[in-house]
Amino acid sequence: MVSRGIALAGLFVLAVFALQNMQTVGVRFLLWSYETTLVLIILGSAALGACLVTIVSLGARLRRAREVDRLAETVHAQAERIRRFETQDRDALQPAGSLLPSRSTDHVKGEHA
Repeated sequence: MVSRGIALAGLFVLAVFALQNMQTVGVRFLLWSYETTLVLIILGSAALGACLVTIVSLGARLRRAREVDRLAETVHAQAERIRRFETQDRDALQPAGSLLPSRSTDHVKGEHA
């Protein structure tokens, strides 16, 4: 949430700066030459920088998403393993052919059926 506030403040400062620099400038790159306003140069540079930052951070975001998926699979597998152990434990404690009902988890903690 703080980073969004900082980004919003930065965008505001960028917009004010760009709007105060409306003069026409010439841009040359190798054999290419172009006349435009300084505001387009400022905003275009900021947009290009934002795109580059997004591309550079994409690898870390994908790694983090894969790690979260892997950990979620581990949690689900461990939950299933715990459930199987609890079932085996309950079956081992109740003799075969017993007339006693099995423990139920539907009751208040500490009570048994």
